Amino acid sequence: MTFLEEAAWRGRVYSGGWVAPAGGDAAVTEPATGAELGRTGIAAASDMASAAQRAAAAQPAWAALAHTERSAVLRRAADIWLANAAEIERWSIREGGKVPPAAQFETHVATGEIYEAATLPSRPYGELIPSEQPRLSFAERVPAGVVGVIAPFNFPQILAIRSVAPALALGNAVVLKPDPAQTAARMRAIAAALTAAGLDARVHDTRGVLDITASLHRPVHKDIDVTVDEDHYVEIRYWNNPDATPAQVTAVITRALTAITRPS
Repeated sequence: MTFLEEAAWRGRVYSGGWVAPAGGDAAVTEPATGAELGRTGIAAASDMASAAQRAAAAQPAWAALAHTERSAVLRRAADIWLANAAEIERWSIREGGKVPPAAQFETHVATGEIYEAATLPSRPYGELIPSEQPRLSFAERVPAGVVGVIAPFNFPQILAIRSVAPALALGNAVVLKPDPAQTAARMRAIAAALTAAGLDARVHDTRGVLDITASLHRPVHKDIDVTVDEDHYVEIRYWNNPDATPAQVTAVITRALTAITRPS
């Protein structure tokens, strides 16, 4: 079995394991030939809500692990990624139309981001604050909880992992939404490396710390689509509209911020 064995992920998303999503699947094609390389799972709104709820439930146990354990998981993930770099880069070339040096560059930078993130858990997580009163004042940085990451298609491993790895290192759970057309295999590489390193298996309750879902872009909806579920999980998706006026952009942002900040 290869590192990115297609049988494991065909038509699936990673959400507490490789599962068939409610949104069905979509073809992953090779830009150079138009040939179908495989099929990736497509998440529906219900999948996104389930992923967020699962991540929220798993996050406290992950954050409670010793900082040395979280660091060790990330270092192992980078080691595993490098050990399978040739296979990952072949997929990058075929799936994304990259030339070999570009694929190798992405491996170099993405794994470097993981190694760098692995140093974060051992850094000071607070600071003392001067006070005029005879008391101790300090600020403490704590995990935010569930972090949503939307990765683009051009350098998807770099631009995903530079958000995913630090968030995980500091005790957060992550829901990652990649571009499904050109990043399926490379997002699978992120899931495979982290799970092989022990992210989900470190303690049973951390299953769901990383969820990777995909949803198709809908060009007719060139707007920010905000979904707030019953637990106030917010998903913001943006399809760029080059013809939007400043007033339209302002209106979209206002609606998004209103949804995000509404009272519970």
